[in-house]
Amino acid sequence: GYAPGESIAFDFENGSGTYTYQGKIAGSFVSADTYLVIPEGVYRSMNPRGTAYGYLWVDCDKKDVASVEQSLNTLISNASHI
Repeated sequence: GYAPGESIAFDFENGSGTYTYQGKIAGSFVSADTYLVIPEGVYRSMNPRGTAYGYLWVDCDKKDVASVEQSLNTLISNASHI
C-alpha cells in the first residue's frame, strides 16, 4: 500500500500523449465510483476536453456547515474552471 509522504510515480494517458507524474503522496480519495482527487496541474497536463463533472464531499459538524460552505465559496470565487 501507499502512505502520505511516500514517493510515487505513474503515467497518465490522454489519447494523444503521456504525462508522467512523480512526487510525494499528499493525500487522495477514491471511491467505488472511481472519483479521484488530483492536483490542478496534473489535470491540465492531461489536456481535458469538454465538460468534466465532479463532486466535492466535505465532512464537518452540522454546526459548521454554513461556515464551511462560505469558506469553499470564497476559495473558488476566482476560479473560472470550477
